[in-house]
Amino acid sequence: MRLRMIAAVLAGVAVLTAACGGNTDGDRAAPDGDPAATVEVAGAVETATTVAPTAPLYSEDDLAAFPDADTDHSFPSVAPDTPVGVYGFSRYVWTATPEGDVVPTLIEGPRGRQLRCQDEALPCSMDELAALADSGEPIPPELGLDQDDLDELVAQLQQLRDHLATITSIEQACALGYQASSTQNPNMGIHMVNDGLVGNGFVIDEPEILLFAKEGNISTPRSQSGRCEDDGSWTGPDDLEVVGAAYMTTLSDEHPDGFVGDLDNWHIHFNTCAGAENEVRSQSLGSRQACEDQGGEFLETVPVWMMHAYAADGFDSQQGVFAMFNGSIWPIVGTEALQAEYLQAPDGAVQAPITNFDFGEVRVGAGEQVVFTNSDGVPHTVTSGLPAAPTSAFDSGLLGGGQAWTTTFDDPGDYSIYCVLHPQMTATVVVE
Repeated sequence: MRLRMIAAVLAGVAVLTAACGGNTDGDRAAPDGDPAATVEVAGAVETATTVAPTAPLYSEDDLAAFPDADTDHSFPSVAPDTPVGVYGFSRYVWTATPEGDVVPTLIEGPRGRQLRCQDEALPCSMDELAALADSGEPIPPELGLDQDDLDELVAQLQQLRDHLATITSIEQACALGYQASSTQNPNMGIHMVNDGLVGNGFVIDEPEILLFAKEGNISTPRSQSGRCEDDGSWTGPDDLEVVGAAYMTTLSDEHPDGFVGDLDNWHIHFNTCAGAENEVRSQSLGSRQACEDQGGEFLETVPVWMMHAYAADGFDSQQGVFAMFNGSIWPIVGTEALQAEYLQAPDGAVQAPITNFDFGEVRVGAGEQVVFTNSDGVPHTVTSGLPAAPTSAFDSGLLGGGQAWTTTFDDPGDYSIYCVLHPQMTATVVVE
């Protein structure tokens, strides 16, 4: 019963919060007279070269020093004193709250080795997996699949795609018992949850969540997003498309079974604020008190495993069919650039590549140019402050894959930055 009671807030939890604050119309300049930073250039650096991307700041190798947890749904017995981990790229994630505490926020995948599609050269989207199965060519060992497994996985994904093809409108989803529980989240969509399916186990053509999106719509307020009425009608825009699905299953000690193989790394959220008055920042309010002050429900553990599956025709995810984010869902900016390429900074500037949803460590001298370059397949922003405490000091605007933005920090100090589209991405720029 508890599981179904909180189903209405789970999608908001699963999507790691909606886009928050700020203008995302393009090039940006800092407010006049702002002492913190001077924005010099917005857009792509003209001189480009292909170089090897930097590794994620916290890779699985870095996390290997932590002891094994007791169960697949628990954290190790020791914890770091600084943020560790990257959403979608490491099993454990610890995040800093606005109050300065470091808390566990995500577990993804089983104990031991996780199979992940972190290299865009790997065939990890549904269409790529299907083409590989038909080709008879050698299967990359990173996928952990033999031919029989691959054939079965493709058949399962096709079953889901066929099911999604029968959902031709969001109003139809309403009639089937789904309810909107999020706004349109960047590179994910509106999450429609059917709480009548939660707790029924993994059934391919009965996903607990359907994902819908409207072209170009990435930041509609919740009050304008629409909802399902008792008669099954939909009050929001009617030109929404089904772009994927997500699954939820009861929390268990062991990582759940789902699709064939080990690419479907299910995840769990921790220390989450759901349903706060200011829903845009509800996932990043930090403490229980801050959450409850905003009318939210603070969950130390969200008691379900969750997993996305981007199998809808026309929305093939180059990040992988089971990735958290899908660059084929709006906003779509500069997606022709590969993750393995980023632009070279001008002479004398500090290069700060954004790689694998991670800003990495950024350390510059006062008055020194720093160039943030997006080497991911989805857009990001470089915005001042934290999701729960944004400032107006600077904002890059949307940076598509391969696009760069240059700024200069005039005064020494520590400057917090985050991505408006993916607020779990935070970092500190250290200016010396």
